[in-house]
Amino acid sequence: MDRLHYAYCGYVSLVSTASIVYLKKKSFKGAVIGAILGSLAMTAIMIPMNMIFYPLFAGTPVDAVIKMIVPALLPFNLMKAGINSAIALLLYKSIGRLLSQTALK
Repeated sequence: MDRLHYAYCGYVSLVSTASIVYLKKKSFKGAVIGAILGSLAMTAIMIPMNMIFYPLFAGTPVDAVIKMIVPALLPFNLMKAGINSAIALLLYKSIGRLLSQTALK
């Protein structure tokens, strides 16, 4: 099984959650709320995914992975999702302008 499938599940949860929230509230505030909820959704999906796939890829016993949830996996996944969301929010205005200009042509 390819590792990209593993990461894909987390990103789908982040993007789909953020998109649903943004569609209901199309503003920067909606984008921020969507990014926060999307980050939490990604973290919630990635913890069980880590428990399934980390032993397969790294050969680590499941018990050891469970012990790593709070000190390592939870902070890592929150930070990873938060950084991705922060970058998206920083690019929000310029990408939005670019997309709307492209759509008009």
